[in-house]
Amino acid sequence: MENKVNSLIIPAEIFTQTKEQPLEADLILPDYYPEISKILDCGVALTQEAVTLTADKISVSGAANVKLLYLSADNELKVFDAVTKYTKLLSGGSFETGDVCLIRQSVISLNFRAVSPRKVEVRAAAAVKATVYRLNETKALSDIADTRLERHIKEGSGFVIHTFACTKLELNEKLSLPTDKEKIAGILRESVRINWNEIRAIQNKLMLNGTAEIGFSFVSTQGEVSAAHTVTLPFTQIRDVYGVEENDVCFVTQQDASVRIDLKNVDPGDAAVSIEAELMIVTGAQETIRLV
Repeated sequence: MENKVNSLIIPAEIFTQTKEQPLEADLILPDYYPEISKILDCGVALTQEAVTLTADKISVSGAANVKLLYLSADNELKVFDAVTKYTKLLSGGSFETGDVCLIRQSVISLNFRAVSPRKVEVRAAAAVKATVYRLNETKALSDIADTRLERHIKEGSGFVIHTFACTKLELNEKLSLPTDKEKIAGILRESVRINWNEIRAIQNKLMLNGTAEIGFSFVSTQGEVSAAHTVTLPFTQIRDVYGVEENDVCFVTQQDASVRIDLKNVDPGDAAVSIEAELMIVTGAQETIRLV
């Protein structure tokens, strides 16, 4: 009897763990910001900066972007932004070269209070979830010849994975503002949605083409909150993904994207925009497998 064996490679979850990360920040307003009369709102957005996978540990470095909306003594609406860094270790796994780690973070508690006209205490906690995937190889008998049995060959369709990777989409662009920057006191309610137009495999590379749909509102220097504005930014990026073959089929799973709009160091009618989204990418090809 002769056995011919096809190898199928599939990603399998080998480790998952969620830990709480405390976040503490004491925000001190610079002299050029008016003093606080009343805090109206405070929000915290988490961004991932780096992930390091060793033999038995996962290190996650991130930043908590704090946005404070307050009323000044002169009855003006003001927005103050600050960033606090953190690092979280998760352990307990047994990891190998080639394993892929995906991180999901969310704010699970938030408290804030003004302790003086220029100082605000922010106490929060984040849930940091790490999931590690590994490519497992399975064997499928593709053709069995046995003289004692009548051969019944069934044609089946399989998908052979060429690559399994995790990469970060990073966009740094300019955004045209609906009014002059000098008339804007601060940005509110940033949001972003990534729309994919084309994901195409090139030899050892992947072309990512799409648009980033950015939504935001702002507080004017007159203390008025604007209506919601939407701006669409097209993008095309080429990413190195070793093992990708020409004309591979590509599947992309995207985590929630984050966006930051910065009014500093750009032209009067523009703002600087930074967008990040972590992507899990699987590429491969269809293959016909002969199964008994």
